[in-house]
Amino acid sequence: LLRLREAVGEFGNITLVAHCWDDKEKWMTTYELFANEVLPAVNSAL
Repeated sequence: LLRLREAVGEFGNITLVAHCWDDKEKWMTTYELFANEVLPAVNSAL
């Protein structure tokens, strides 16, 4: 995300889309990791 921001400039939103909920638990884990690990790391780097 940081490299994308460097390449294209600031952007306001990131949309995560799940096209198939075959494994809802896997998607929920992905969203939780994104919210709890990725976003805080990106925010602290800005």
